[in-house]
Amino acid sequence: AQAHPENLLRGEKRVVIPFSYHQHFIVVPIKFFGVLPLNFIYDTGAEHTLLFKKEYTDIMGLEYQKRIPILGADQSVEMNAFICRDVLLKIHDLPTIEEDILVLEEDIFNLEQVTGIPIDGLLGTNFFRNLVVEINYKNKLLIIHDPSEFSPGRNFKEVNAHFKNNKPYTFAKTRIFGDTSLTLELLFDSGAGLPLLLHNNTHPSLALPEKTITGRIGMGLGGVMKGFIGKIVELDIGTYQFNQLITSFQDLEDPLVKHKTNARNGLIGNQLLSKFTVVIDFPRNKLYLKPNRSFRKKIKYDKSGLILFAVGANLDQYLVQDVVKGSPADEAEIFPGDKIVGFGWFPARWYSLDRITKKLQKKEDKMINLRVLRQGERLKKSFYLKDLL
Repeated sequence: AQAHPENLLRGEKRVVIPFSYHQHFIVVPIKFFGVLPLNFIYDTGAEHTLLFKKEYTDIMGLEYQKRIPILGADQSVEMNAFICRDVLLKIHDLPTIEEDILVLEEDIFNLEQVTGIPIDGLLGTNFFRNLVVEINYKNKLLIIHDPSEFSPGRNFKEVNAHFKNNKPYTFAKTRIFGDTSLTLELLFDSGAGLPLLLHNNTHPSLALPEKTITGRIGMGLGGVMKGFIGKIVELDIGTYQFNQLITSFQDLEDPLVKHKTNARNGLIGNQLLSKFTVVIDFPRNKLYLKPNRSFRKKIKYDKSGLILFAVGANLDQYLVQDVVKGSPADEAEIFPGDKIVGFGWFPARWYSLDRITKKLQKKEDKMINLRVLRQGERLKKSFYLKDLL
């Protein structure tokens, strides 16, 4: 890759890059070869920049150097990608950079179905590897600092961190239940749209909480990530403590548990990271956090049991991908494959996926009225939101 501080910053102390935030993903607009506007997720859990749509590099007539296997976000689904060299990428006011990227052989899952907007790739940590990256979730800004000019403000606290393959990790104290505290290695992963994910089978004392729900815990390159969701008693990140934290649980495949490169007990995702301004000092392998206004707010989650995909040419149609058993949507007899065509009095197409998600996260006992299309038949469905955890 060709990203260097003197190339990217042009002598400036810092450069500010606006991003949009959809379904707890950081989405950065990128110009591909100066002409094609694309959306990339900024992903600190990915080392390399990855393009999902091979047709874009095909159109440009680019050569592929090598075909390699890569793993999906749950580290269990193996896919193939090609190395493509000297790809021209431009982000906001930064100069155009020649970057070596990976290109998926086949986009086996469309992340736009989860975010509700087109998603074309991942921007990995290598792109800013020589710089200091500040993620300001409150103002939706990536601020790129010259490391020779950077020092954290007094309100930032350094978190004990270590880096593997340019990705930031920390050791955090965790209590699943009871008084037993575990020290777990967790990846800081801005490419994960959840609060916390723990891999059950990576520590002998890791176990599920007493109350969990089964189903989709997230979405990755390999498709739907399935497992369990529950609440843990406590998580400590440095001096910051979180109680009754919503947590996803999933087993890793056995070979990955034993592989030192992939060794970790889980990851911290954007729903928790967004309670801070996060600074990653790549050259010095340091990590800093500063709480923002949402620090003490409870993390909201779905109380309907509906798992929806945005589909259609404009991503304004909503398909029921799955339903949590025993949930309000399940009891209302809404089934996978149903299409949501109306919310209350209004057509579903008037809503974004973000807005629908917020409606389904409202307080318990809030009534939800839907119109559903099933095999050509329109049905009315109503249910009350319920705390599933």
